[in-house]
Amino acid sequence: MEKKKAILIVGAISTGIQYVYDVIERGYIPIVLYPKKANHSKDQTLYEMERDSAVKRFPAEVIVIRSESNDYESIAKELDDYRIVAVLQGNKDEAELTVRLSAHFGVNGNDPAFISGYTDKYRMQQTLAEQGLNSVACCLCSSFEEAKAFMNTRNLNSIVIKSVSNPGDLKASICSDDRDIAQIFEKGLNAEDPDHATGKRLLVQECLEGIEYIVNTCSCAGQHMVTDIWRYHKIPPSEGGEGSVYDYAILVRELMPEQEELCRFAMKAIDALGVKYGPTNGEYILANDGPYLLSLATSPMEPNVKKKFLEKGLSHHITNLAFDSYLKGYYFDYVANLPYEPHGALMFKYFIAQKNQVVLDFPIIPILRKIKSYHSLNIRSKILSMQLEKTVDLDTSSGMLYLASDDEVQIWSDYYLIRALERDYFSLLFSVLDNEEWYYEDGHTWTHEEKTTVLEQLIDKRLNTLILHTGDEPGVVGDPWISESDAVTVIGIEETSRLAGMWNRVIFDFDNRPSTMEEMIEAIFQVSDTLAPGGLALVPGWSIANFPHGKEGLLAILVIADLRINIPRWNSMDIISLTKKEV
Repeated sequence: MEKKKAILIVGAISTGIQYVYDVIERGYIPIVLYPKKANHSKDQTLYEMERDSAVKRFPAEVIVIRSESNDYESIAKELDDYRIVAVLQGNKDEAELTVRLSAHFGVNGNDPAFISGYTDKYRMQQTLAEQGLNSVACCLCSSFEEAKAFMNTRNLNSIVIKSVSNPGDLKASICSDDRDIAQIFEKGLNAEDPDHATGKRLLVQECLEGIEYIVNTCSCAGQHMVTDIWRYHKIPPSEGGEGSVYDYAILVRELMPEQEELCRFAMKAIDALGVKYGPTNGEYILANDGPYLLSLATSPMEPNVKKKFLEKGLSHHITNLAFDSYLKGYYFDYVANLPYEPHGALMFKYFIAQKNQVVLDFPIIPILRKIKSYHSLNIRSKILSMQLEKTVDLDTSSGMLYLASDDEVQIWSDYYLIRALERDYFSLLFSVLDNEEWYYEDGHTWTHEEKTTVLEQLIDKRLNTLILHTGDEPGVVGDPWISESDAVTVIGIEETSRLAGMWNRVIFDFDNRPSTMEEMIEAIFQVSDTLAPGGLALVPGWSIANFPHGKEGLLAILVIADLRINIPRWNSMDIISLTKKEV
């Protein structure tokens, strides 16, 4: 009996999940192999969460194998019933197993002899230097003293310390003083895999300055092409030098001369490292003396880059293209001959948490849906765990936002707004356990009589007025002059989803702090959407005190709700006034 043709996907998580659907679309049987995680990975729990979540969503025809072994020969025996025609790397951690399985089954893939060129960061730089390409000055160090000697010999102000292996447990850390270097070495040497071929040593590199890029490539039988280029921005870590905090990456739509040279260098670099088939996702830096390769993964760009998102700016998707490269199909040649002309602007925004935190709910969800260039949001792992880890690198990001638009100016406008919220009003995005610190106390306790006086000033019975009230008791809005008025409607948060019609005036009456920020902000948006163009939104002083970050935080949300801030009036200094923008 003839064996069925199948495609083996090793460790399909994140963007690699898309391979499953590409394989089905092409008429092959997808076999997804999840090998036992190597001992050096401390992200075991996160990996298992992502794996289990992906498996639940797989179509019925997908065959899933959860192997208890990392030995490729043992794994290969589990696949004897199938004719494997290609082996695809489903995430950045599975380079070696993918290559060895490809060789075992005799299918197109990279040569196992070159594995160290892209899984050993020291060997990668040595190989580039041997091939006459720019390489980052580096050395293997087993102690603080050796690292300092490297730093002093080259007269460097700062160095980068990272794991030798790729992947590794130690996050890349930028250090400039002795205390940070000593701390990183103590932590890093304990984290490193003692069985690694280089022993218990860390990689110490020169810290280059320049503009950093992600360059994605695809190769077929040693023919290389650059598929897309992203310029990214990092923020220095808040303390301790640990990690490289990713802020955003934006698609480069028109090449400048130095970026054209970067593309040439990227293809020469992957060729020197022995890549013959499939995708690479490389981080590069354009320094004053040219481009350098900082890190490389032989897998699709992560995390979780979906096909529908890339289609907003690019005419291809990397997993479909990479799959084709192993089969030597027509699609690779077709894309390789296309001009580089992205038809839309795309951006990834990575969210940054300043400390470990327990999450109560996610107001980020309704907020981002109001952003004009919003495409999608990936915070699934945070919803599952209800925890945020202090962000020190890409893996510890608090989530990922995808922005897409025909207008790049709109994307930048949205980015600056989101970044301001993240930096100054973080609890408006992620409501966390210790959010008491975000409430401002002005020392004034509003009496029933004072609230009545203010509401009498705000309510015009000639206009159709809606009051959004929060609180365990009705308070002033329960008084007959309001509750029995035909011109005034009072609703609670739980009623906003059923709102209909348009209102001339809206009053936000927050008598207590919200039990869930996500519901509160969703309600604010729903009420604001029913305000007629040119209508007034009014916020009395006691409502400001019951909102995180006070007036500034509330105004930030109301601006996102498409309201325009008015100049305060002298006789109404305790009231915020906004106007609904005209259509």
